[in-house]
Amino acid sequence: MATAHHTDPQNLPIPGTIVLVDVDGGLAAEQHAEAASDIILSPVPSNDVNDPLRWTHRRKMLQVAMLVIYTLATGMATASLYSVLTPISESTGIPVSTLNAGTGYMFLLLGWGALITQPLALTFGKRPVYLITGLCHLATVFWMIWIKTESQWLANKVLQGFFAAPIESLVEISFADVFYAHERGFYIGLYGMALFTSNFIAPIWAGFVNDALGYKWVFWVSAIELAVGLVILFLFLEEVSKEIGIGESCEAIVPGGPSFTRGSHESFAGKALTIQTNFDRGTTELAEKHTVDRDSTQTDVEIIGEGKSVTSAGKVEEKWSENVSIPVYQHLYGTPYTWPQRLRLFRRRWLSYKTMFTMMYRPLLLLRFPVVVWSGFIYGAALVWFNVLNATSSMIFTGTYNFSASMVGLTYFGPTIGAILAWVWSGWVSDKFSIFFARRNKGVREPEERLWLLTMNTIVLPAGLILWGVGAAHHVHWFGLVVGFMLIAFTSATGGAFAISYALDSYKDLGGEVMVTVMIIRNSLSFAIGYGITPWLTMGYQNTFITAAMVGMAIYASFLMVVKYGKAWRSKSRKAYWGYVQTSVMAGH
Repeated sequence: MATAHHTDPQNLPIPGTIVLVDVDGGLAAEQHAEAASDIILSPVPSNDVNDPLRWTHRRKMLQVAMLVIYTLATGMATASLYSVLTPISESTGIPVSTLNAGTGYMFLLLGWGALITQPLALTFGKRPVYLITGLCHLATVFWMIWIKTESQWLANKVLQGFFAAPIESLVEISFADVFYAHERGFYIGLYGMALFTSNFIAPIWAGFVNDALGYKWVFWVSAIELAVGLVILFLFLEEVSKEIGIGESCEAIVPGGPSFTRGSHESFAGKALTIQTNFDRGTTELAEKHTVDRDSTQTDVEIIGEGKSVTSAGKVEEKWSENVSIPVYQHLYGTPYTWPQRLRLFRRRWLSYKTMFTMMYRPLLLLRFPVVVWSGFIYGAALVWFNVLNATSSMIFTGTYNFSASMVGLTYFGPTIGAILAWVWSGWVSDKFSIFFARRNKGVREPEERLWLLTMNTIVLPAGLILWGVGAAHHVHWFGLVVGFMLIAFTSATGGAFAISYALDSYKDLGGEVMVTVMIIRNSLSFAIGYGITPWLTMGYQNTFITAAMVGMAIYASFLMVVKYGKAWRSKSRKAYWGYVQTSVMAGH
């Protein structure tokens, strides 16, 4: 009889530490990635034919396209207004300071609004939240065309921030639902590129539209692209949440330790489900015991020890054991969804209402995890430099270089190129780097390994800030400033992508809530810093940006501390983390 090892945190797996490479070739072929025979699929897909992890490459790429379209459309609609604040003020009489305050509130709600939208998505499905909030966001953009008073503007910005909140925290976990751990960095990098590119492209076209047609047409164009995007999403965006009972990964292992297994039982709809989590390999496997015979065979599940299990009444029972026979699958089961079924707005309720309300405050509890706090801080710091450039670009290019508003918009092609380069670095290179380290580490992947690539940011950010600020102070050729703009944008996009990847790699099974915490920290930090930018600039461009360069270099260099202590932080958080996972059915999804 096994003892209750789970009471000792030292016997629980360290979140985020997984076996990524099969160095000994001892696992079955179906557990390997197609592109590399030694890469272990993590999470291991279930045997359900509709599991997003089992989708064809073409179907996955369609999902990627939909998420990118959503990010671009939503991002441009929120960023296009920055180019027309002065015309709005002249037409409506609303002070520019009030307009800026409204955009600040919008940015704050983009993070804090996820406390509501994220649990709704995890409970009722991601597809309906994307579509319904997108429709409401469209209404707020139409409203901007007729705004006349300060109160209307402030109310509009609060609502726009709330309804656009899924762009900040839901897209990342939507990618994580479809792709394996060894692929995740590439698509998180793609998301980062789309997010920052949407903010860089918006000023380019908005300036020309304003010059030719007036500021109201900037909002008309934003509304049109949002509406077109919503139609495309309705037709092709699929639900990636999984049915309760479909195996979901717990991305953790105990290297060289015992195999701890959590068994839980849930009875509903005339069938009993047995979910088994094998922490030694970091996988979750499912045995469905139907009342009818199935073609596939499975072994009996023997659970040893005392604990709890989950029942349909919502009572929690858990059973921990060192000795459990794992179900064996030979065939996929289930019926593939038809196209009309894929278009259904609501498929089912994924979580209990109690769990949903718990998820509305638990992101604040995750502030106890240093990994999450650092990820939010580094993402917020990365965004600060983008905000500083936004605040100074118009002043520098119009005041020092006599650029028109349209020409100022064209300078954003520089950061757009930076965002594309950031995708390559934080995506493709990051995944290859992580696999390389895992092979050197006997197949084990540690989330901190990606962070070594932040060395580039530690060097590039100071160079970009000095080129921008000192260059403007000494009137260097405008092209030099555009290059500096590009370098800073590169670090902003990569900083955000690495922060997201690190947080998800560390706490994947609570990914939905972890992302909310990261975005709350990021947006709160950026919102607060926004009030200090103007006083800071009184130092002069040269002194301001030399100081910024040193501060930025120190912030990015903090990754060295995380590389050294990150695993210890994750180790200390495991009892609380696995406790949270156990209280969330299909946690993180």
